[in-house]
Amino acid sequence: MGTDDSPQSYTLAEPNPEPSPVPGCAECLAIAVRRRNARSGGDFSGASDANVVLMTHLSEDHQ
Repeated sequence: MGTDDSPQSYTLAEPNPEPSPVPGCAECLAIAVRRRNARSGGDFSGASDANVVLMTHLSEDHQ
């Protein structure tokens, strides 16, 4: 059994930018505050969840 010990080449993609709240929208602001609070408390999973909620809100209510 042979193994391939040749070097592998990997590239990292840039992460998608975070969604931005729509100015003047109270729901957008609330989600953005939840994201900031999660991140500042070290809860990066919670911050990611807030991004998903904000993206969903943006697509359903602002487009």
